[in-house]
Amino acid sequence: MANLNGFTFSIPDNNPLPGTSNIDHSLNKICDGLNDIFNTQSSLPIVSNFNSENASINYNALADQIRSDYQQSTTLGPIRSISDFNGIQVPNREQVTYQQINQVLNTKPDVFYIISQPRDSFRPRTEKERANSSHFIRCREGDKYEYLTTNIPQTWNGQNSYIEVSLLDICNNPHPYAIENREPHESSVVFKPKESNKLCFRVTNDDVAKGFKNYKIEFIKSKQDDQITKEVIKDRQLNKSKLRFTRYYQTTDGSYERDESSVIDTIVMTEEYGKFRVEDVFPLHGPVHSHQKVCIETKGPVPNDCKNNFHIYIIINDINGSCKIEEIKKNGNNFTFKMPVLPNVHMNRLEAKINIEYKQNLIYQANYLYISSLDRELSVKTSIESDDRIAVNFSSSDASTTASIMASNSENRSGKRKKM
Repeated sequence: MANLNGFTFSIPDNNPLPGTSNIDHSLNKICDGLNDIFNTQSSLPIVSNFNSENASINYNALADQIRSDYQQSTTLGPIRSISDFNGIQVPNREQVTYQQINQVLNTKPDVFYIISQPRDSFRPRTEKERANSSHFIRCREGDKYEYLTTNIPQTWNGQNSYIEVSLLDICNNPHPYAIENREPHESSVVFKPKESNKLCFRVTNDDVAKGFKNYKIEFIKSKQDDQITKEVIKDRQLNKSKLRFTRYYQTTDGSYERDESSVIDTIVMTEEYGKFRVEDVFPLHGPVHSHQKVCIETKGPVPNDCKNNFHIYIIINDINGSCKIEEIKKNGNNFTFKMPVLPNVHMNRLEAKINIEYKQNLIYQANYLYISSLDRELSVKTSIESDDRIAVNFSSSDASTTASIMASNSENRSGKRKKM
């Protein structure tokens, strides 16, 4: 292995692998072409003087590096077309995408590369969540393919091959989490090696004919245990990962060997559980002269500083009043509070606004309606409940009357339950 300017090159031995050829010329043309797209020759002095009979390069890493250098450069000249690569026109930097880079790579039939990259952030699933439904790693919004996709070089035609997909951490070590697929482990298309962080996909004749292959991969996050602790997760940055695709081909003796010229990595993927946000507030009506309990449902991880920075304000324009809710109770992702009572207000209806703020930013607003008739309904209900209690209290003076009243109340409650 040789390392030049951060790029890793693998140099096979003197016995060339089946299906590989001298790619030095193609390698130089691709690098020159990509440099030409981004006009970054001065910032990427790589490859041009590197010659080897069977050199291989991580083309996706190269493309990422060139794009990064292009985006960071402040002295770029005009972008030119690439006459060597079917005249691909790149009118401005915003339109430079992996699709255009892939167009360049697509002109080289012996190069293995990623067509559709995964999203750079995703929500991992647990084994329990996986049992209920499928959650495959998906590609970026607007990508041609929904799932991870690589090309299948035509030079692999007529050979028995499979693609090993490995889940790695950012230091290229095996990731302790697992990847899975819905196919049976011993199916004709996908099989599972003993390592939990690996899956193997057979290259079929249909894949070769199409020139590409899709990969449905589930990322399974393990529970914390003695091996996977909070400290380990933090130190190894296990919230970040990537996938490595490696081709294995069958030799004449029937065994499979690793094709060192066909090893490619995806971009780094980062776990994301969504931003903290308010999903719903209910109920949105209540009495004027009595407290109404209101629930707030939120999504996403609740911030640690929520206690000091999560505030609720009630605005009542009809009476030109406002107040801050002082007591907020939290239960998981749910918050509850009581709407303030308006003792000196005698209006049938009042409109209010519930403003929910986090770090002094308004993140949700709901319209609330005070309804005075609900006070009367509540008063009647309270009176009925009070009558029940009175019947019990009279038990010491008139046992027979008490028994009759209690029986009547019991029948009434029973009848209500039956109607429901």
